Amino acid sequence: MHLLHSGSNPERTLQVLGRSLAQLSETVDQALMDARLRGVDAGAALHLEPVDLEAVLSRTLEDSRPDAEARHIALTLQAPARVQVQADARVLGSVFGNLVRNAVKFTRSGGTVTVRLNPEGAEVEDECGGLPKGDEQKIFDAFRQSNQDRSGFGLGLAIARQGVEAHGGELTVRNLPGRGCVFIVRFAGNASH
Repeated sequence: MHLLHSGSNPERTLQVLGRSLAQLSETVDQALMDARLRGVDAGAALHLEPVDLEAVLSRTLEDSRPDAEARHIALTLQAPARVQVQADARVLGSVFGNLVRNAVKFTRSGGTVTVRLNPEGAEVEDECGGLPKGDEQKIFDAFRQSNQDRSGFGLGLAIARQGVEAHGGELTVRNLPGRGCVFIVRFAGNASH
């Protein structure tokens, strides 16, 4: 723990420890969600209840705000109508948490991450510069990382897709070459206004 010696900058030390704790917490959350979704695949039931999608998205953006602010990234939520889904709130929180964290991680400094609520579900748009040709489906593979940033394990998008599919929905990506990506979550017939 060389960061804690007497000549170190206490503010810098707290920032490093805070980031490390956040990464550890994210890793544990992803492992637990992966285990939970494997249980669903094996026949365990989701705890379905009416979930206000705007509330989930608002919480997700608030949780991601410190990382976004550190990178000078604006987070916006566009929610023109109230949308409710029959879902497991914890799994849904993990789905959108992974999508927004991924968007913040890969959006250029000074960019914007936009989350849009729509009658079928939601979209998360980033400003990552777009995907390499042919990566549209590969990015959902577990342990795959399409970028030079190897700070994670490459599980976030795989877990997000598992979570959406556990609800009978679909998670796809639309590449915007030179600009970014739009991750689209659709809950087939599960959403209501």
